[in-house]
Amino acid sequence: MPEGWKTTTVFIVLPAQFLSPELNQRKDRWGGSLENRSGLIREVLNRIRGIVHPDLQLGLRLSPERFGLRMAEVLDVAQAIMQSGVIDWLDMSLWDFMKVPEEREFAHKPLMSWFAELDRGTARLGIAGNIIGGGEARQAMEMGADFVLIGKGAILAHDFPNNIAADPDYQSPSRPVSEEFLRKEGLGSAFIDYMRSFGAFVS
Repeated sequence: MPEGWKTTTVFIVLPAQFLSPELNQRKDRWGGSLENRSGLIREVLNRIRGIVHPDLQLGLRLSPERFGLRMAEVLDVAQAIMQSGVIDWLDMSLWDFMKVPEEREFAHKPLMSWFAELDRGTARLGIAGNIIGGGEARQAMEMGADFVLIGKGAILAHDFPNNIAADPDYQSPSRPVSEEFLRKEGLGSAFIDYMRSFGAFVS
């Protein structure tokens, strides 16, 4: 990021529910067609862009397989928003960047590949999803990501970036890990309790 730049991320939870054809049953201008259902996302982004300094980076996170979203529609929305010039980067939260899509018609290549092939305009593409070491980070970049975002890997190692800088093949500790281990990495009790919901993460 250039020196002096600030960044804002619009994390999509409620707007993603508006985008969902399953959850969004509205009959007004925010429901029905894909254009209507994606309208809230576009409205929020455009309003933020309209009031912030041009040097502020604006990003959007989308999770294509949550809230009953449809892959084809998420691809259309991601493509349109990246080409619109309103965002600086798109963060695709994939849970596992190498997983295949759940929808059969898209299951012949990794989920990440569908988004890496989109025309990004001036936007950059970030990928998140089970990137827990240098090898996964390199693989995601080689598959077309402009940058990667670290979740579980950084929870397991608070100094993950420094570890990768020192050893490009660094891997975060294997799971599950103990409560004591997570406390040493800086997690509080509430966060540790939350991580218990992530399968075999906390022993």
